[in-house]
Amino acid sequence: LESGQYVKQLISSAEEDVVNDLLKEIIAYVINKAKLPDVIFDKEIKGTAERDMRTVAEKNTLYAVTYLLKKVRRAITYDYHSLIQECLIKVFQVPEREIVTHAGAWTCTDCTNEIQIFHVHGFIPRHGQRESRAFPKESTKLILSEDSYYELEQREAYSWTNSIQSYYLN
Repeated sequence: LESGQYVKQLISSAEEDVVNDLLKEIIAYVINKAKLPDVIFDKEIKGTAERDMRTVAEKNTLYAVTYLLKKVRRAITYDYHSLIQECLIKVFQVPEREIVTHAGAWTCTDCTNEIQIFHVHGFIPRHGQRESRAFPKESTKLILSEDSYYELEQREAYSWTNSIQSYYLN
C-alpha cells in the first residue's frame, strides 16, 4: 500500500481514473514477467510422491505456501497475480476445476471442497490467460494505495473483502 501511494503521488497531476489505469498497466506488466521458480526434484529422495512434494515445498516459499494451501483449502492473498493458482496446477497437479478464485468481488459459485483463493485487493490475469473459476477476469477496482483502501471503506463499510478477512482471522 505504501509503495502504491508513492507511485500514485508521483503521477498525481493526472486524473484519478488515469492514475488507476496506469498503475494497473504497470502491475500487469510485472505480473506478465513473473514466472514460477524451476522445480528441482532431489534425485536422492526416495519414497512416496507426497514426500517428494514436501521436499519441493521446502525449497521455495511459494511452493511451501501452495503445499500448505492444498491441506488448508482457503487463502486470503493481497497479491494481484495468479502464481498460487499456477503453482497448484503445474507443480502440485491440482485439477483446475478444484480451484475457485474470488477476485475483488464475491464469486457466487457452489464451493464444497474446492480450494478457495480470495484476492481481496483485486486480481489481474496474465496476458492471454483464459478465464475460468481458477483464473477470473480482471477486477474492475484494485486496492492500489492506502487512499483507495480508505475510499472502499467509506463507500462499502460491509464489503465482502472485509467480511471474509474478519471471518478467517477470527
